[in-house]
Amino acid sequence: MRFTVLPLLMVMIVPASAQDASEAPRRGNVLSVRGTGQFAGKPDLARVDIAIVTRGKTLDGAVDAHREPTRRTQENLKSLETAGVTVEKSVFRLNRASEPYRTADNPNPKPPDQPFTAITEMTLTVPSVGSVDDAVNRLAASGIVEVRKVTYAVASERQALNEARRAAVLDAREQARIYAEAADLKLVEITEITDGEASPPDGYADMPRSRVAQIIPPAVVTFSAGVTIRWRIAPR
Repeated sequence: MRFTVLPLLMVMIVPASAQDASEAPRRGNVLSVRGTGQFAGKPDLARVDIAIVTRGKTLDGAVDAHREPTRRTQENLKSLETAGVTVEKSVFRLNRASEPYRTADNPNPKPPDQPFTAITEMTLTVPSVGSVDDAVNRLAASGIVEVRKVTYAVASERQALNEARRAAVLDAREQARIYAEAADLKLVEITEITDGEASPPDGYADMPRSRVAQIIPPAVVTFSAGVTIRWRIAPR
């Protein structure tokens, strides 16, 4: 049995080690490049973040105080349906203020008079950029909602992100070509593509400071993407 097993083990081990040795240099002959790309498009819709905030001395008090402004906000939103305004997202939550910290200067801090807060946060979709100013000002004029942010976007967001990805790939290819030419190398083949982050625009308009504030949309919104591509390289 000794004379039979030992040769078999040698047959199995030698080719594996030889294969690893032959592929080691090959794995090292690579060029890795990260490309970035952008795509700018004209905005054709907007998202408006609003909030209804009420406070109370008790949990029930905060909830009861929340009912009327919520009802009035629903009426205001219904009047905006003719302009195509819809509620994309709505979240309700209850918060309780934490106890104030005791310090040497204030060993007995006074707790808040109304520690409970009821909050309804909504994201509204305005399908026409031209209707944003009127919709936001009508909501702000009610005096019962906080208009927190207006973000502009495009309807075909996926297509815009894909265009940014295309630009990122072209950027990576251009970088790789320049590196290879400068080092007197040639790009043999792509061995790996790693998708990076692709993100929608982060530009937005702040909440209006008065009831007559005019909100001016941006000329374009920019989408960004990144990609990492690895080539196998060889001498020319």
